[in-house]
Amino acid sequence: MDVTIPPFDPCAGKRMKLKDAVRWTEKFRRDHNQPTDKPTLSHYFGKDFLLDMLNEKPECAGLRFYQAIDDLGVGRVVVVGVDDKGNDLLPHRMSDGTLPDDGDDAVGDTPMGCPDNCDPNSPLMQ
Repeated sequence: MDVTIPPFDPCAGKRMKLKDAVRWTEKFRRDHNQPTDKPTLSHYFGKDFLLDMLNEKPECAGLRFYQAIDDLGVGRVVVVGVDDKGNDLLPHRMSDGTLPDDGDDAVGDTPMGCPDNCDPNSPLMQ
């Protein structure tokens, strides 16, 4: 079966209908298996942090968010800048397989996860 992969779009992102977002987030809460009995449902990033990530490197066209699980088994999101070709703006591994120290500030995450920091009145949480 041939799968058509659309080309990378540095302007990706679109608005969506609230009812679709409610359905998707409800499905995640219902169906997603997480390693803890207190699953992470959302993540918060402050505006200044996101703008800093976007503006740190002139070649940054947008941000990519990776799902992750931290060392305590808590769901997290790791964010990294991306260029207009779809490449993460991260240094490559060195020839011995180790990561260079200069990549430590190129990624970010947030301790502001839900359920600890949620809006219980949001339709995405009901």
